[in-house]
Formats: sequence, C-alpha cells, structure tokens
Amino acid sequence: MSVDNVASNVMSSLGNGSGIDIKKLARDLADVEKAPKEERITKSKEAAEAKISAISVLKYNVTQLIAQFNGLNDAVELAKPVATSSDTSKVNIVSTDGSAASSAASLNVTSLASSQNNRSDAFSSTTQSLNSGSAFVLTLTSGTGSATTINVASGNDTPTGIVSAINAAGAGYRASLIATDASATSYRILLAGETGADNSFTVSSTPDLGFHDTANNGGATNSQNASNAALEYNGLAIARSSNTLNDVIPGVTFNLRSTGAATVNVVSDRATLKTKLQDLVLTYNDVQFALKELSDPESTED
Repeated sequence: MSVDNVASNVMSSLGNGSGIDIKKLARDLADVEKAPKEERITKSKEAAEAKISAISVLKYNVTQLIAQFNGLNDAVELAKPVATSSDTSKVNIVSTDGSAASSAASLNVTSLASSQNNRSDAFSSTTQSLNSGSAFVLTLTSGTGSATTINVASGNDTPTGIVSAINAAGAGYRASLIATDASATSYRILLAGETGADNSFTVSSTPDLGFHDTANNGGATNSQNASNAALEYNGLAIARSSNTLNDVIPGVTFNLRSTGAATVNVVSDRATLKTKLQDLVLTYNDVQFALKELSDPESTED
C-alpha cells in the first residue's frame, strides 16, 4: 500500500476530536518519502559542482603552464643584459634591451641640455586683468620659424588665465606662475620651451607681457637660453638636444643628470632565464598535482 493510501486511511479512521494533529502527521509522512529523493539530488549537485571546480583548477594550471612556455620562446628576452652606472648622480640608466652587448663605456658630461626660459613683467596678483577683460593672441615663434598661436579668451586675461591657455595648447611650451617675493605680492610668468639649441623661441602679444625674447632685445636677457647636452663617449665628443639618450650605447637608454664622469657597464643577465625556469617547474608541478587528484577517486582534496 502506498504512503498516500496509508495517510488517507489513518486520517479517516482517526476522525475529529482524537487530539492528533492531522496536518502535521500528513507533513511528516510526506517528508519521509521526500527526504531520500532530496538527498540524492543534493549529492548529485555537489558531485557536479566538484567536477566543475576541479576542471576549472586544471584549466587555470594548464593556462599558466602555457604562459610559462611562451615566456621561454624569445632568446633576446632570456638573454636580456643589464646596464649599471658607476655614478647615478651623473648618468642614470633608464632601460636596457636585448640588443645591448657586454661592454664598458666611459662617459664624461661637460654640460646638460637646457630649454629657453623667458620671464614676464611683474604682476601684482594672479587675477590682475592685463587687457581690460578682452581676449587677445599670444604668438610663440620657434627658431625654425614655426609659429604657434595661443588664444587667450575674454575674462581670462589674467596671469593665471594666460598660464592655463599656454599649457592647454600642448605646443611644447610650459608656463608657470611664480611668486617672486615672500609676501606673494609680485608674480611673474616663467615660459619654457623644449631642450636643445634649436628650440629657441620668441614671444609677441598685444598687450606686451614683457617676455624678453633674445639677449639682444634692448639689452634684456632670458632667464635661461636653449642649449645642447655635451659629453664625451669613450673619448669621442658628441652633442644631443635632450638629456635622455638612446642612440649612444647600443640597446641602452640613459639620462644625463649632472656634469662629471661615469662608467656604464653592460653585463649578461643569467637571472632572467633562471627565474623563468624555476617558475616553469613550479607551474608544471601544480599541473601534475591537479591531474593526480582528478584521477584519484579517493582524493580528499577540496
């Protein structure tokens, strides 16, 4: 006789007034039959989730193993040399690529590359109106004759507005507003170009902001003139427009930081290959462990 028939007979025979909770009894009888089915479904679900998790772990480990092998396919990367400077206060190494050969280079920096710096007239405040609130044009002309026009909008004819307009133009010129006294009652705009002797420039505008264009402009002088870096490389005199050089020592990029002598040594790097091989072994062992546990029906690993 099925559980449903038993439950029906019991409920009928008991009748009203027996003191037995008929509803609870019915639920209990139903739960007796439902519990084993739920348990089988739960176990099946847990087993499926375990399989999915295990496969995910294995997939991750295999992906890592492939990445490790790919890291060993470039001989240049594995043999990447290392460059060091004997005096980083004078010559600082930026980067080294695989084309650099083992060597020792003698460098003697005699001057650094500099940019032209022009100073404006003195202003009483950062918000002083310099053109009665009207718009005007500032023209910067490089030593090669290339002109850059910077528009200063109405209401921005202040030291702060002019500095913002120059910097927003993205033309290779940088402007900063500096208080020249301790009480911050006098300000000047300092305008700088790019480094290198060929990057001199002139400034013109109406109103005249007082930038001094050249040393011959009425006897006025720039705060700093544009010049090239000068150095000796293994006794050979060379000049560059920038203090960052990547075409002197093959495969090595370095910065000139101050005048004086320094030696740059380039040596082979064995640590890169060693580290990559160690990582490969560790990853391979992880894959082996995952495969072993997946194939072991008695494994207790989560």
